[in-house]
Amino acid sequence: MLNENLEKTLQENNEHELLRKIQSLKLSERQRIRCQSSFTLPNNVRFIGTLNVDDTTYYLSPKILDRVHIIRFENPLFINMENIEKEINTDLLNSSIHINPLTFFDEKSAYPNFLSRKDEKIVKKLITLSNMIESLGISFGPRVVNQALLYSDSMKKFNEDDEDVVFNNFVLQKIFPRFLFDSSDSISDGSSRTKLDILNEVSVFIRNSLSNSTSSEITCIAELNKVITKAQQGNLQVNYWIK
Repeated sequence: MLNENLEKTLQENNEHELLRKIQSLKLSERQRIRCQSSFTLPNNVRFIGTLNVDDTTYYLSPKILDRVHIIRFENPLFINMENIEKEINTDLLNSSIHINPLTFFDEKSAYPNFLSRKDEKIVKKLITLSNMIESLGISFGPRVVNQALLYSDSMKKFNEDDEDVVFNNFVLQKIFPRFLFDSSDSISDGSSRTKLDILNEVSVFIRNSLSNSTSSEITCIAELNKVITKAQQGNLQVNYWIK
């Protein structure tokens, strides 16, 4: 009887010791992972990702849209490949390309503060646009306006100083991807206007904002008109993502 009790006690102690060691290993692993969860990105690193948007995928959240630039690509089958091929220098096709990352990338810049540049045209346009689309259930804050200034500054490095082109690109990349709502809903200002009415007002505002531009690169007006037309001809659902 004594031997049985002793054997049972030793077995329980061994189990407790084993559990203690397992728990200790788990804590050590958590501490190791926690220590490795923070690191500094070098200046030559940028994050670029792609995604397909269809009925099987989720749309990007406003939190993501606040932080990234969205570039929507056309179906490759609809692209004029002849024009693209004309831009390719065939003499370089078989040549080696050497890139020095230290010269290819600029130093990462902090976002400018729009409060110190509030008189610039792009800032005024975006603040007006923000007020207009708030009744659509869409909003963006200072972060996006600051990004617009940084984008404008960056485009100048590529000799693109046309303010209309910059505004056009920014609206396509940062504002229109947020357009996902039922345009038949009434807005909550006590008037009889619907969200579709507001969308038409936004179209007029953007057209007037770009009225002095003759650049073929101005495409945001046509894109917004497509969205409005599809909503009117369909079930009044506005979805910038669906072609």
